[in-house]
Amino acid sequence: MNNIPKVKLGIVAVSRDCFPEALSVNRRKALVEAYKAKYDAEDIYECPICIVESEIHMVQALEDIKKAG
Repeated sequence: MNNIPKVKLGIVAVSRDCFPEALSVNRRKALVEAYKAKYDAEDIYECPICIVESEIHMVQALEDIKKAG
């Protein structure tokens, strides 16, 4: 009997004024690659939107993740 739910992770980069956006994006990419090397690549989604202190970016990222399932 297998009673383990199927979970898919959604990874979003977040940056602030004192933290460069490019660094956040690079860390997100590194995290996703490390996950894919160890686990099933279909279990993780890398959101291409980086949130930079903006509710607009947050809503865009949330919609993107919802579309990806």
